Amino acid sequence: GNPANNPQYWALTGNYNAQVEQYRQETENYNAQVEEYREETSKLNNIIDQTVKHFNTVNDLITDNNLKVGDYVLTGGYYNINDGGSALYKIEQTSEETGSNILKCHNNLQARYIINGPIDIRQLGAIAGNDNDNYDANNNAINDALKLHEKVFIPRGTFNIDKTINIPSGCYMFGTGHAYSDSVIYMVGASTADIMLKCTDNCSGNYISDILFNCGNNATYVYYENSENVTKYADSNVMKNVALYGNKATYIIFDSNEVGSNYTSVFTEGGTYGFYIDSTDNTLLNCTANHAKKYGISCHKSNNHLINCSASDCGTYEATWEKTNAGIYVKGIGNTLLSCKTQQNPNCGIIIDGISFSTIQFVSDGDGSETWNTAYTAALVMLGTNISSEINVICNGFGLKRYNVIDCYNVQGNNINCNITALFSVNDGTVPNGKHITRTDEANSTNNNISNNLANTLFVSGDASTVTLNLSQMHNNSIFKLDYCGTNASGTFYGSFASNGTFKYGNTGSGFVSASLDTNTYVLTLTFSENSYVKGMVVWNGLCGYITT
Repeated sequence: GNPANNPQYWALTGNYNAQVEQYRQETENYNAQVEEYREETSKLNNIIDQTVKHFNTVNDLITDNNLKVGDYVLTGGYYNINDGGSALYKIEQTSEETGSNILKCHNNLQARYIINGPIDIRQLGAIAGNDNDNYDANNNAINDALKLHEKVFIPRGTFNIDKTINIPSGCYMFGTGHAYSDSVIYMVGASTADIMLKCTDNCSGNYISDILFNCGNNATYVYYENSENVTKYADSNVMKNVALYGNKATYIIFDSNEVGSNYTSVFTEGGTYGFYIDSTDNTLLNCTANHAKKYGISCHKSNNHLINCSASDCGTYEATWEKTNAGIYVKGIGNTLLSCKTQQNPNCGIIIDGISFSTIQFVSDGDGSETWNTAYTAALVMLGTNISSEINVICNGFGLKRYNVIDCYNVQGNNINCNITALFSVNDGTVPNGKHITRTDEANSTNNNISNNLANTLFVSGDASTVTLNLSQMHNNSIFKLDYCGTNASGTFYGSFASNGTFKYGNTGSGFVSASLDTNTYVLTLTFSENSYVKGMVVWNGLCGYITT
């Protein structure tokens, strides 16, 4: 479509065509070079096939009498062909050097393992299987692999050990990546080691992922990290998608390293402490602690961050209530808890001790469910001076004998918001029934901004002919309903707060005698007949209009 008398266009077009021709010729040259390289590679492979000696197993290698210095040797497996232990070696004159990567051969020779990618511990003699006694082989293979400061692969299977695994700086140890239960390291009952995994002195820059470590009934520590002399700004240690079990261990994770660690999707089971974090600048993301006797997660210093973490069935160490047993315990300055959850922890869900300038946000589901002597069980216990903390508690589920939802001791200057969807309290004759949504009885608990929001709330008391409920957080609602049941008592009680502040009520059922409301304190007292006892009561808030008697 361009006119023939446009010389500028045709000159440009000719130039472009010349460039295309140049590129075509260069491409042909490159193709020729590739073909040349392919032929050279084929020749090199043939040379390698001719120079590398092949053996089925390591035993075949070390007993061969025809090896010489400089030979390269490839095995088909370690103990058997295709057992995962296939490796490449170089033959050297023997030396005093020892380790799983050095095989002593005939004629004063040795075969040195050649690192070619991640080290599979089977290449150094490790054997998987629950019924074998190859503890020494597994101990040596894992520890020697870590000493080489390369990536160490733990394949699928259970590898039994009976000695401590020493973790040097820069360790990179990982499992299959499918599920941490695929790659298991298990400390057998015969072990006398006090620590299963020990970070060596000045340990930093480690990465451990996708492995399950189980110390069974052995060891005081499953994972021990205590390096006081590490440079403050050294690389953090990272643990990701790891499970650690320790039925009788004191500490599942003990971390007092000066370098902050990052724990992501780490699961602990058992122990007296699940996570014992006695250092600063740590991050716990999506971590879970179950069945720890004292604390599921315990942070004792400042600037630690717990995000989307959970603890369940923790704090069962003693059959008396203490302010030292909880799902999560946090003490220090500048700590943060976001979107955390505690569930079925019999003493307390979370204990906060002396935190300043922090954000606390968690869900409590059934915490404070046991009958201790003093009965001060709670979803959240606050100790010390907690200044400028933003605290949001969502209380779901039922704490069978919960005394308080939030219990405050000498706390000051906090914004506390308690959203309660279900509160469950029991008086079984040994402890009083639940009394407080937020308790701040001590004189030093001042200047706290506390707001409570009740939705569907369940109160359960023991057999009683008189029931007292504090409805102070409900007085802005127009109507509520209480369903009660018990010995010779069953029915529904309706109540409302009229716009002028008067209280009106109605009742259907048997056993009910009277109701009275203190309009100053909003304490409601319900009286039942002498032979009627209330065991259960469900409180429903609603907006159904006013009730007239």
